[in-house]
Amino acid sequence: MKYGAQWLLTGAVSLIVTLAPAQDIIIETQKEGQNFDHYEEIEGKWMDSKVPAATAKSRAPGLTDGNKCGSRKYLFSSGTPDQPDPKGNPVPAAARFYPRFSKPGHYYVYATWPRAANATPVKYIVKHAKGTDTKELTQDGWGGTETGISNANTWVLIGDYDFAGGNDEYVELRVDESVRPVSPKNYGQVYADAVRFSSKPLEDPGQGALATVTPSPGGATPTPAAPPTTVGQLKWYESIPDAQKAAMGTNKRILLFFYSPTSERSQQLEKNLAADPVRSILEKSYVLARLNFLENTKVAYSLGVFKAGVINVYDSQGNAVMQISERLSPAELAEKLKVE
Repeated sequence: MKYGAQWLLTGAVSLIVTLAPAQDIIIETQKEGQNFDHYEEIEGKWMDSKVPAATAKSRAPGLTDGNKCGSRKYLFSSGTPDQPDPKGNPVPAAARFYPRFSKPGHYYVYATWPRAANATPVKYIVKHAKGTDTKELTQDGWGGTETGISNANTWVLIGDYDFAGGNDEYVELRVDESVRPVSPKNYGQVYADAVRFSSKPLEDPGQGALATVTPSPGGATPTPAAPPTTVGQLKWYESIPDAQKAAMGTNKRILLFFYSPTSERSQQLEKNLAADPVRSILEKSYVLARLNFLENTKVAYSLGVFKAGVINVYDSQGNAVMQISERLSPAELAEKLKVE
């Protein structure tokens, strides 16, 4: 046996070559990140984005911690809740991510951005072995589209392509005069955070964040959350915005439970949530929301939930913490949900 090759005796000797694994590459845009030297700004006035880390840096799997590494952004609109700016004043800007593969290969190409991203359309131009391909994506960090769900903190697929290797292939993020803020009440910002080249589709692209509840203009008292409904021994909010309002200004996490009255796994999970020691943890550290999976499939799918009986957990700002989809005993569930 030799490294990279295997000898097989079948009456005669033949050589079977085992190719080395394809190179999976993540390119980040700050020097503290991965493969920073593969990133280049071509045009426009880009600036650092480092604080607060929860909105300045994506939390997609595989990235450098946002407390250690920020990202880069291009600001084109200064909208606020008091003075929305639906258009801004964009000028062209572009940045490139060079994979610099050492040999040919086929790769799935992904991009990600943080909560403060707020722009559409953002053009991604992929120069690959067979030419170029342009895709338009929406960087909707605040959840300003009709789904009301943020697509930040997750790897968003651009496409899959053949790459020849070398230095002249890249992904170019380009902004032109057509760009607009998704939410005119927030700064219009395009983020160059990270691009990922993967030899196979990602099994865990990350969990999207909840939409942001915008404070009332002028410091007015915000509309209060509708009162929760008591189900069993627990109090549940019946909408995500109501749960977010209840969690606002607290350090409590948000537990979002997608249930179905006809699902056995859903019914068992609901019993386990109401059992001690789980119930005590929930009452102390969580705001609870429950949505009927069959009546809210679009929202569920956008949050990475594809069946009833699944829990998503978020921090008080709506950033994803974890998903619980496996069957757990009350003791195992309590250990998962325990907040240090």
